Amino acid sequence: VTMVTSRWCLPDRVRGQIVGCIPVIGMLQRYVAWARFCRLLAILVEGETPLPEAVRLAGAGRDAVVVHSSRELADCIAHGVSPDDAIADLPEFPQTLAPVFRWHNRGPAFTEALAAMADVYKARSRGQLRVATVVCEPVVIAFTALVAGVTIISLFAPMTRLLEALS
Repeated sequence: VTMVTSRWCLPDRVRGQIVGCIPVIGMLQRYVAWARFCRLLAILVEGETPLPEAVRLAGAGRDAVVVHSSRELADCIAHGVSPDDAIADLPEFPQTLAPVFRWHNRGPAFTEALAAMADVYKARSRGQLRVATVVCEPVVIAFTALVAGVTIISLFAPMTRLLEALS
């Protein structure tokens, strides 16, 4: 119910920031989104797409924070701001990408660096997935035990009342 109402009441960016605050799940989602961004940006830059347009296209996805950040970065680059300076001014953009964008005019080295960062974010997402698995497994087991216990108690409570009434 909360997910459905949040889609209607909250803008995508705010909802994305809220999900990003969830300790394990938020980081997992964010790492996957940045890995996709870097991989797609590397492909677009290798295809000689102008950098502002490539950043805007690479950011177009499901993660609202990445979409918003990439639009802001593309606008800054289009207005003549250096990409690494623009990233430093954008708080939602990962600061690990700023050194990579210093290479924006080095051709193949820039695409290789972007592909390497995509691999880094992919590895981080795998690590977060392992953490999520370790954290979520006991929670799911406890929740299942709680639901089973409540179900059993609710089934036997009327029977105990009936036995008390008969005796």
